[in-house]
Parts: sequence; C-alpha cells; structure tokens
Amino acid sequence: MNLPKPLIALLFLFTAFSLKIFSQSDTFDISEFKLPEIHRRQLDFNADFYGYSNTSEYIDTSVYGNDKHSSVNGKMNIHFSSFQNTRKVQSRSSATLILNGSGHKYNSQSQNDEVKEQSYSPLFSLDLERRRYFKNETFLGTSAFLHFLYNYDNSTTDYPSVEYPQKNYSLSTVIPIAVGKGRIEPVQDARQALYIIDALEKEGRLRKDINRRDIENFADLVAKLNSERYFDYRIQRMHELEALDSFLVANHLVRESDARYFTVLSDYWDYGNRQARYSGNRISVELYPGYNLYNSTTYESPYEALIIYGGLEFIHEKPINLYWQNTLRVYSYAGKIKSLDKDKNLFNYLYAIPDLSLGISQIISYYPNTRTNMSLNYGLTWGNNFKGSDGSEANHGLGLNGRFNINYYFSPQLRLNFTAYANYFWQGNPEKRPIAAIYSRDFLNFISNYSQLSTFEKHSLQPGFSLSFTYMLF
Repeated sequence: MNLPKPLIALLFLFTAFSLKIFSQSDTFDISEFKLPEIHRRQLDFNADFYGYSNTSEYIDTSVYGNDKHSSVNGKMNIHFSSFQNTRKVQSRSSATLILNGSGHKYNSQSQNDEVKEQSYSPLFSLDLERRRYFKNETFLGTSAFLHFLYNYDNSTTDYPSVEYPQKNYSLSTVIPIAVGKGRIEPVQDARQALYIIDALEKEGRLRKDINRRDIENFADLVAKLNSERYFDYRIQRMHELEALDSFLVANHLVRESDARYFTVLSDYWDYGNRQARYSGNRISVELYPGYNLYNSTTYESPYEALIIYGGLEFIHEKPINLYWQNTLRVYSYAGKIKSLDKDKNLFNYLYAIPDLSLGISQIISYYPNTRTNMSLNYGLTWGNNFKGSDGSEANHGLGLNGRFNINYYFSPQLRLNFTAYANYFWQGNPEKRPIAAIYSRDFLNFISNYSQLSTFEKHSLQPGFSLSFTYMLF
C-alpha cells in the first residue's frame, strides 16, 4: 500500500525529532521511574450550549409564505477518575455522566403548520479495573464495565394535532478477567521533576552537581504532592510550593533563591504535570463475559444477548526522552455474541457471530513545553465473521483510522483541545452480515454499542474534527 507523501513526511519529522538529546537530566531516565504508593483522584466538567435561528422568505409570499426554524441545544459532561498505585496493586476507576438535550421549532406558513421537537439522551458509564501483582510482575486482573444510554424524542404538530413520542435504551455490562505479565507505570511526575530541575539550572539557581539520588527523591515528592487534593486551589498551591522549596533548600540544591527562582518554580509546577506519560510493557490473556440489552418503542420486545470473548493483548509504552513518547498496542480477539431472542428480529444478523479480529495501533506524542502537547495516532483492524450456525454468510473487512490531537493549557484548570481524524472502512460482503469490530478503536466500546450498529457500507470514509474546552473542578 502506497502511503500519501504528506503522511510520509510527517512520520519522518516525528521520527527525526525523537532522536534529539536534551539537557541536564540525561543522567536520569524517566522510563525507569517507579511511582511511590499514591491514590490520585480527578473531576472534570465540560458544558456546551448553542442555538440558531433561520428564516426563509419566498418570492411569492401570497402563495408560499415564510418558513422559520429555531433550535437550542445543550450538553453537560461530568467525568470522575481515580488511580491507586502500590507495589502489589494497581487500580483505575472512572465514571462518566453525559446529559444531552435539544429543542427545535419549525413554523411553516407555506404548509400552514408548526412542528415542535424535544429530545434528551442521558448516558452513564462506569469502568473499574484492578490488577493484583505477584512475583516477577505476573498479575491477575479483574474489571467491571457498565454502559447505559437512554434516548427520548417527542415531536408534535399543530395541524393536525398529533404527538410522536419515541423511547429507546441500551444496557451493556462486561466483567473482564485477565492473567498476564508486565507493568506500566505513570512517569509524568518524574518528567515534571526534571522540567523543574532543568529550568532552574538554566537560570543559574541550582547547583551543577545534582546526582541521580537527588532527582529520584525530588520526583517522589512531586508524585505525592500531585496526589493531594484541596477544594481551595489557593491553599493547595501555597502548600505545594512551600514543600518543593523546603526540599530543594534542605538538600542544599539551591544556589540562589531570589524572585526569579520562585517565578520559574511556580510556572513549571503549575503546568509541568498536565500531560500523562507512561513507561513499561504488559502482555495478557483476557476473557470478556457480558450481557447486552436493547429496547425501543419501535419494536414489540426488547433485544437481549450474551457476550463471550477472549483475546491476547500487548501494550508497549516508552518515553523516548523528556519530549517524545511512543505507544504501541497489538491485540487479537475472538468470540461470540449470542441472541437470547427466540424470534427473528432486526438485529439477528448482527448477533449470529462467531468472529475474529486482529489489530495494531501506534501513538507518537510530542511535548514541546509545559503548556502544549500533540499526538499522531494511527491504527489498523482486520475482522472476520465466520459462517453462523443460523446459516448466515461469512464476511471479512478492514478498518483504518488516523487521528491528530493537540492540547493547550490556558491555565492549570482550563484546556483547549483540537482533534482532526479520518476513518476508512471496507467490507467484502456487507449485505450478508456487517463486521462491527472494524468500526471501533476500543474493544469495550465495540461490544457495548453492538446492538445499535447498522453497517452495510462496502466502502466508507469518515473525516472530521472537533474543538472543545475542558475545565477541571479539582
């Protein structure tokens, strides 16, 4: 396959820049940093509100009249995440609540009618993950995943006076179990410690002979301070800067503590830890038992299915240096989603599995400074549906995706994000039974939305972009 020349050039630049060597802290490899025992929590809040109005006036108003259309839309997203790290246990948990609502009004003099539409669609998801470590970094992993989506749409017309309400909801729950070897450590705290030391050294405020042990101890302090939470951000920041200064002074690392010293320390502390970095390798054999439910007023009875999947996954995280990160993921899954319905319905073609999927993805990330980070993400997924026991035909397909992402922090709490992406999908026999696996970059998302997929395209290209602001409450 011939890659486009602009893409080849972009990959070359990413690779070339990743070979650069940077300053003082070359004596300390952040990929070797071991996170101390911590418990970290974060709450993010995002809200969007927009509307528009449109009026159309026709040339012959006596015949056609005027049409008016107005709309108001709103969205609120609350996301809570937690991370705990000890030598024996690594656990992550997250909960997301998304509230969507909209209202539309269409007034048509040409049709002598007025239509009003209201809709709302709350979504809740819960993701729990825990790995218990034994000797030689072997582990037993247990997880739980819950996804619930409810949609309500109501349309009313004045002439004739008719109401069209529609409701549907979907529920998916999966309980993954994994056995494997390896460990991936967050290393952004070590990166921040090196940022601070390099910056202060360049300003001539630190000694030149800082050793590896000093850096390790300073990185441990940074990790512990970043795990503390205060509702009053002002008090938290005062405590953190006092602790950092006390460490540097007590260990005789400071050459001169003037206004410039405190300004640099404050700036790199506020912005130096906003981007996640990881290091390590992990390979695991995983089992995904689950349940899927979909119900709609359009159909007479709900749709239910049992899920059973198994697979192999390998993840590699490598901080090339202070400014570059490489992430590689290789995976393979096989399994079956079995309908519990006795009667044929619209979704039976989706649930006569079994299937197999293979995939690989890579993320190359660049962190030029403490306020900005960007990444290039590309991946490939191949899927195959075998001939089902119900007589359904086999199918195979391919999914390609690319994504460019950039974040800029206006303040430690406020972040601007821009994302551009393009997805391409191809299937051999989509009219026989579509392959849903190629349409998702995340396995849990794929099986949780299975019942809502209707993917008959032979070829499909989906480019797009998004621009958003995120504010972190604490």
